[in-house]
Amino acid sequence: MFIRLSYDLRENTPCPEGLWPVRIRHNHDIELGKISNVFTVTLCNHVGTHIDGPRHFSRIKKALNEFPLESFIFTHPVVLDLPKGDDALVHAEDLKKYRAIIETVDLLLIRTGFSAVRDMDPLRYTNHSPGFSAAAAQYVVNHLPNLRALGMDTLSFAAPQQLAEGIKAHQILMDRTPRDIFLIEDVNLAANLFGLKRVIVAPLFCEQIDSAPCTILAYLE
Repeated sequence: MFIRLSYDLRENTPCPEGLWPVRIRHNHDIELGKISNVFTVTLCNHVGTHIDGPRHFSRIKKALNEFPLESFIFTHPVVLDLPKGDDALVHAEDLKKYRAIIETVDLLLIRTGFSAVRDMDPLRYTNHSPGFSAAAAQYVVNHLPNLRALGMDTLSFAAPQQLAEGIKAHQILMDRTPRDIFLIEDVNLAANLFGLKRVIVAPLFCEQIDSAPCTILAYLE
């Protein structure tokens, strides 16, 4: 069974401060006499469920559309439950506790519980989501050799109230390691993911860009 771990894009999609909200316009409407329906969708590539490629924080790494398709297929995914409160960070110690479980994964999905907050209190989700610490990022680089992507059920890997720490984490994962590591943000991890076997991430492929909105399909056995 496949389920989707990405959210629909809507005009009220939570949007990080300083970025641009989703806009959906119904340009041609059959009900108004047009021959077909036509829409214009305007979006920022870091709003909604999206995958950050290494170019997001690197001058030299590849654009997202330059990666082979198999880069976005994950056959050893694990969901790690790390409940976090407002403005909290995932620390290296959180990951160390589960090293035996996560040391061979290619995709690590971190469930903080904030998927529920997104539905109940979008403003809290936007302003007080948890994030990832620089030390946790360094732990990933040093101790998870097979990992190719991280995902979180938060607005970003950078907690809005701890942006400097989140920027350091991004830099460690995307610029200061020769590996290519993807970050997947605003992931819907509310479902029961018992039996997770495979995850397919399908980005919107555009020339030049560092990151893109994506659809995420999870296969459960």
